[in-house]
Amino acid sequence: MKYILTTFAILTGTVIIVLDQLTKFIIKQKVPGQGIFVVNGTFLQIKLEQLENKFIAFGLAIPETLIYLFLTIIVLALLYLLYKSIHEKHLSWTIVLSIILGGAVSNIIDRIWHGAVLDFFSISFYNFTWPSFNLADVAIVVAVIILIIKELKKS
Repeated sequence: MKYILTTFAILTGTVIIVLDQLTKFIIKQKVPGQGIFVVNGTFLQIKLEQLENKFIAFGLAIPETLIYLFLTIIVLALLYLLYKSIHEKHLSWTIVLSIILGGAVSNIIDRIWHGAVLDFFSISFYNFTWPSFNLADVAIVVAVIILIIKELKKS
């Protein structure tokens, strides 16, 4: 069972990395610098554009050294939790942690190769503009929401 969970975890994380890197490659090849509006309504705008995020989540500006230290701690913690979930044979935790780890690793790959993470989704609703994001960010957020819901259902 542990072998199957480990294999499943590796495959899940790899799929997230490949999908995220593929979408970023397509965006770099097909989306012009000024971007493309997918929806351009009065209240809702959704735009694909190439934005480099040299900072951390939600554009928080911290020194680069701290970014790498923070990311290293997060990845090590995720690896530990993933190891623990595999050892305890928790399929749902293994899946969700693999998705989070895959998203984190994909963004780290960007940071190492390009010096910044490529974000390409921009959404504005009324006068509120959400910070730009990418597919890895979506995977991480959805997986964290699933974890929160799962834990709330427990208690």
